[in-house]
Amino acid sequence: MEIDGNYYDVYGKVAFCCDDDGERPLPDSLSRWWARHRKDYGLEGWTLHGLRHTFLSLAAAQGVHPSVMMRLAGHKNPNITMKIYTHVNMASKREAMDAMQAAYMLAG
Repeated sequence: MEIDGNYYDVYGKVAFCCDDDGERPLPDSLSRWWARHRKDYGLEGWTLHGLRHTFLSLAAAQGVHPSVMMRLAGHKNPNITMKIYTHVNMASKREAMDAMQAAYMLAG
């Protein structure tokens, strides 16, 4: 129900989202919706968790600060974000080694 522009569930708690009856959705509601509709978005075979990993890996590749990524992911510690949710590809490793080689060339 809506009261003064805020939406509340049937228990009187502010709800992020709810159905027409003011009930909170079941925990797997979004996953079930995604399984039914992902093909419509050209993402057949993708899971929400896979999209999460991809989003954070791309953010890291674009130089987004780990603390920002942590907040976007809802983590309490940037180590979780960086260790579990970001993945380094071979091109990133090659770029890092090229940068290190250039640094050694300047130092030598």
